[in-house]
Amino acid sequence: MEKNTAYREVERLIEVARMEGVTELDLSDIGLSELPESIGSLSQLRSLYLSENELMRLPKALGRLTQLQELDLARNQLPILTEVLGQLTQLRSLDLMGNALVELPEFIGALSQLRSLNLASNQLIHLPPSMGKLENLQELQLSYNPIAQWPEELGGLTGLKSLEVTSTGLYTIPLPWKDLPGLETLNLAFNHFETLPEWLGTWTELRSLDLSFNQLTELPITLGSLIQLTNLDIQSNQLQSLPGQICSLVNLTSLLAYNNQLSHLPEAFGRLTALTSLGIAGNRICQLPDSMGELQNLRQLIFNLDPEAPVPLQAFPTSLRSCRLLEQLTFVACELRSLPHWIGELTQLKSLNVSHNNLTDLPPSLGKLDSLKTLNLSNNPLRSELEVLWERGPRAIKNYLQKSAKG
Repeated sequence: MEKNTAYREVERLIEVARMEGVTELDLSDIGLSELPESIGSLSQLRSLYLSENELMRLPKALGRLTQLQELDLARNQLPILTEVLGQLTQLRSLDLMGNALVELPEFIGALSQLRSLNLASNQLIHLPPSMGKLENLQELQLSYNPIAQWPEELGGLTGLKSLEVTSTGLYTIPLPWKDLPGLETLNLAFNHFETLPEWLGTWTELRSLDLSFNQLTELPITLGSLIQLTNLDIQSNQLQSLPGQICSLVNLTSLLAYNNQLSHLPEAFGRLTALTSLGIAGNRICQLPDSMGELQNLRQLIFNLDPEAPVPLQAFPTSLRSCRLLEQLTFVACELRSLPHWIGELTQLKSLNVSHNNLTDLPPSLGKLDSLKTLNLSNNPLRSELEVLWERGPRAIKNYLQKSAKG
C-alpha cells in the first residue's frame, strides 16, 4: 500500500473506530510511515497494534490514549522513544521488538503497570536505572541487544517471572539478578558464559533454563537445587561431564545436551523419572547407565545424529527395554551390529532411525510395532533379501517382518 493511500486508509479506520467506540484497533502491516494525529480521538482504546510498519516517530496525540493497556510497535523504525509514551501510565504490555532504539529514556520507569516489555532486536547498549521501578513487570525480553551495562536497580524487578537475554554479549550473570528469586523462565542462549555462579541455585522457582550455545565447561553443583525445573537446554557448550546433583531435578521433563564433550551420564540418571525427552547427540558417550531403565516416562531419545561423527556404542542398550513409552529412537552411526529381539515390546514406538550402522539382519518382532510410522535403515549392510526389500521402501520391510513375526 502506498504511503498516502495507507495514511488515508488509517484515517478512515480511526474514524470508524471512534464512531463505533471500539476498544481494540489493528493497524499492523499496512506500510504506514506516519500515524495520524486523529489517533488521539480514540480515548476509549485499550489495545493498539502497529507492528510491521515503517514508523519513525509517534504523534503527540498518542498520549491522549490514557486507557491504553496494550501497545504493539514491533518491527518499525523507531530510533528513539518520545515522552508521549510516558503518558500511557495504564500500559500493561509494550512491544518494541525490532526497531532501531539505541537507548531507553528514564521515563520508562513511570510505566508502573507494565507486566510485559519486549525490547528484543534493537541496538541498546545500556539500560536506565529507572527500569528497576517496574515492580509489576513479569516478562522482559532483551535478546539481540549489545548491552554492555546492567544497572544494579534491575534487582528491583521483584515480580519478574520471565527473562530473555539471548545474544546480548554476556560473559557473566550480573550480580543484581541474584535478587530476582521469582524467575520461572530464563534464556541465556548465545552468549559467552564459561562458568556460572554458585548462587544460581537460589532461583528455586525456575521452570525453564536455556544455557545453549555458550562456552560452559562445567555446571555448578547448586543446579541440583532447582527442583522445579522442567526444561533444561545445555546444548552446544564445552561440557565434559554433568554433575551428579543434576539427578535431583525430579521434575525435569526435557534435557537437551547436544554437541558437548560428554563421555558419560551420571550413574543415578534414572532418578529423573519425569524425563520424557533426552537429546545427547554430538557427544562421546559410548554407554548408557543401567539406571536408564527407570525412566518410565521417556518418549524421545536422540543418541546420535551425525553419520560423519560415529559413536562406538556397538550394542543396543538393554536398559531401554523397560522404557515402554518410547516413541522416538535415533541411533545414527553407532556401530550397531544388531537390534534386540525385544524391540517389539516397545509398542509405542513411532520413529526408529538406525541408519549408518552395521546391521545385517532385523528381528521379526520389529514387525509387531503397529505404531511405527518412520523407519530409517539406510546405509546398513543388510543381507540381500532385506536389501532388496529396503530398496522398495520401509513399507515393504515392515510387511515382510510382520509376516515373519506371525510365522
